[in-house]
Amino acid sequence: MNLFKKGAFIFYGTVGVCRVNDISSMDFSGSDRLYYSLTPSFENDTTIYIPVDSDKVLMREIMTKQEAERFVLSWPDIACEPHANYKEQAKAHQLILKSGNCLELGAMIKEITRQSISGKRSGKALSGNQRDVIKIAQKLLYGELSVALDIDPAKVPEYIEKRTEPCASV
Repeated sequence: MNLFKKGAFIFYGTVGVCRVNDISSMDFSGSDRLYYSLTPSFENDTTIYIPVDSDKVLMREIMTKQEAERFVLSWPDIACEPHANYKEQAKAHQLILKSGNCLELGAMIKEITRQSISGKRSGKALSGNQRDVIKIAQKLLYGELSVALDIDPAKVPEYIEKRTEPCASV
């Protein structure tokens, strides 16, 4: 088992980037186990306790600054995944959110953004589910990029646009 270090930033499930505050032995359910104490990067009043050996929730290292820069530069090449229907799209979006895969999150953000733009032209608004999942995807992806690049999460879309082609909308 590979432990994250105290003070490290990790990607945790659909919460996103968290700081590992502590690694300690705790007795929550009658058995003494090692737990991470995590604080979400953008919710300092929240603490999450998760066993270090848990496989129920995705935990991984976040991108390095160099990886984040490469990811940003690859933004124009991230392809949107077409879906046969709304039900298939909703199911795929939930899987992407759980996966924490940056490329898939980027593709989903681009896909829903394009649907929003074309929907505005034809008078169709995004569904409530689409609005919800794009907010979560943006929180996850932009949160990770903001920590890796040391910029405010709200500035990530502008950062991507400045570093890529003008047509690579976020």
